[in-house]
Amino acid sequence: MAIAVGLLAASGQIQPGLADGKEFYGELGLDGRLLGCKGLLSAVVKATREARPIVLPNASSQALPCVSSSQLHPLGTLADLLQTPLPTASTTALNGQSSNGQSSNGQSSHRQSSHRQSSHRQSSHRQSSHRQSSHRQHGEPSANNRATKPQQLSEQLMVQPMMTRTLSIAAAGGHHLLLSGEPGTGKTLSASTLPLLLPDLTDDERLQIQIIQDIAGLTPSDERPFRAPHHSASLAGLIGGTSRALPGEITLAHCGVLFLDELPEFKRDVLETLRQPLESGEVTVVRAGITHSYPARFQLIAAMNPCPCGYLTSTTTNCRCSATAIQRYQSRLSGPMMDRFDLHATLNRVDTALILKKHEERLDTGALQTKTAQARSQQLHRQGVLNAALPGSALEALCQLDDGDLDWLAKAANRLKLSARTLHRSMRVARTIADLSGSARVGRDDLAEALSFRPANRGGA
Repeated sequence: MAIAVGLLAASGQIQPGLADGKEFYGELGLDGRLLGCKGLLSAVVKATREARPIVLPNASSQALPCVSSSQLHPLGTLADLLQTPLPTASTTALNGQSSNGQSSNGQSSHRQSSHRQSSHRQSSHRQSSHRQSSHRQHGEPSANNRATKPQQLSEQLMVQPMMTRTLSIAAAGGHHLLLSGEPGTGKTLSASTLPLLLPDLTDDERLQIQIIQDIAGLTPSDERPFRAPHHSASLAGLIGGTSRALPGEITLAHCGVLFLDELPEFKRDVLETLRQPLESGEVTVVRAGITHSYPARFQLIAAMNPCPCGYLTSTTTNCRCSATAIQRYQSRLSGPMMDRFDLHATLNRVDTALILKKHEERLDTGALQTKTAQARSQQLHRQGVLNAALPGSALEALCQLDDGDLDWLAKAANRLKLSARTLHRSMRVARTIADLSGSARVGRDDLAEALSFRPANRGGA
């Protein structure tokens, strides 16, 4: 459409200044219809923030529900460009008003007044939405999906009280979690439960997610992403790539959860590429003549069996693997990759009678969700980021320990052979545990529980 508008302007078939200061998006059909195209949301958001009028097809405007602005001018056909009044460069520079507050005709003045009223209503709506999202950050449930969560959480977590605690800590601090256990212990079910504990999206998070989904050609969603790629996923599929440098799974999981089931079955070079995005929160995809940087601030949850047959830690089934096979299987994951997980949890098989038992007492999932949201809100107000992203300098200030606890932690770190980076990760987890309990200081009990989530078979790596 932009090329066609340029030709019409150059040939004098449209009024002078009609195309000045505007952005035109869309494809032009042979019959003159304007066809929608993908990936417009980021361009439209940037243009609206810079107060530039945007002309786009009707289909594209309907696919941008999160953008509401009087600067959007949807058209059905190219002929509508001649029939639909659009602001000229002069009126755009004056925010839709002439110097005396009136336009050249009554209809134009009425349209500008309507635009201002619409803009005021939209601004009020955005402020209201911002207040609502601020309340959601403080742990107040919204009406759109909180009503369905307690029943789902109660049924999934009632028979795994240890996982309830682990998931609460992971959700409250944004910590990466590795689940291990024999087949059938609920590793996948537990991972899929984590998004239910996370607070609702803020307006800014929702917009970021919808821009990413729009670029990838996916249907925009209001829920936190939960991506679970198969272990056969390629490097380009996970990190991003193709000839157009499209976002991969780690970007599609931005502000949400990336779940990697059967972690050792992923190609090692694919897993190693996750290390840098896990630290920086972004990924740069480079292709021939194309370079794109995408956000990738996600929470990694992974699941694995302890050995090839899966029954190394089982109390009911004997393991059939040799020591060499077990070592070869576990060595598929490098030490630096394992070091990215703040929490390591082993799940054991639950007694069948407990699963079939009808529980008269329900898990108070509403209180669990509220406590998690309050802990996250406290962290964001205190330091601007979740505890999992705390830099080392801020960590020392927020985890001040007395001399006795410092000596105890030093002895525990030496006994478990913890590296400095691993020790800092445990201190971040301890800070989250203290936030969940409402404590301003990190105590020895918090540190002990945090250290219990370190793996015993890798020397604390």
